[in-house]
Amino acid sequence: MSFLVFFGFLILSFAVKAQSVTGIVNDQKGKALSDVLVRNLMSKSHAHTDSSGKFTLDYTKAQDSMRYQKKS
Repeated sequence: MSFLVFFGFLILSFAVKAQSVTGIVNDQKGKALSDVLVRNLMSKSHAHTDSSGKFTLDYTKAQDSMRYQKKS
């Protein structure tokens, strides 16, 4: 029984830490922006938006800060 409790705790703790953020980057007129670099300033992970402006950023916590940079 104690093994199952430990194993369940291990899975739960992994699931809590392995979070991702998804989103869409738009300009001021609402047009989707492609090739925008989205960086998590805390974990140093990054993603690029696709042609629809969508991105998924892994290894993210609720208190992390993001930076968005459009490639020229």
